[in-house]
Amino acid sequence: MVILLVEDNKSDIVLISSILKDVDRKCELHVINNGVEAIMFLKKDMTYKDAPTPDLVILDLNLPMVHGIEVLAKIKGDILLSSIPLVVFTSVISEKQRDFSIALGCDEYFEKPMIIDDYVRIVKSFFQYGSVKYSKFEIN
Repeated sequence: MVILLVEDNKSDIVLISSILKDVDRKCELHVINNGVEAIMFLKKDMTYKDAPTPDLVILDLNLPMVHGIEVLAKIKGDILLSSIPLVVFTSVISEKQRDFSIALGCDEYFEKPMIIDDYVRIVKSFFQYGSVKYSKFEIN
């Protein structure tokens, strides 16, 4: 399973990466720390021309250069990208942004911070997108 993590907070990257390593599943994690490069990765622009198409995007909303809401809108507004499951995993605690993210088409919305057990449970739940929405991919 290929996962694109769009996150600029180093401790969140380390935490999510370590949880994914501990999960009994194979995955390929790509980390991008800003919205501009995330869109380039997904559209395979410039230096990302050989980037794999992710089975799941995990998106923070607090990003440098381009806000995560704009990234979400670009992904869900693009016919080639809109079917990729997208989970918003952010410290933005705004009902308006949560509702707007859901209206734009995010599949899940989680708010940080949370206790470590919740992080583990939520990160493990990301694998449902590889098996349920993309049956051509097998999680080993």
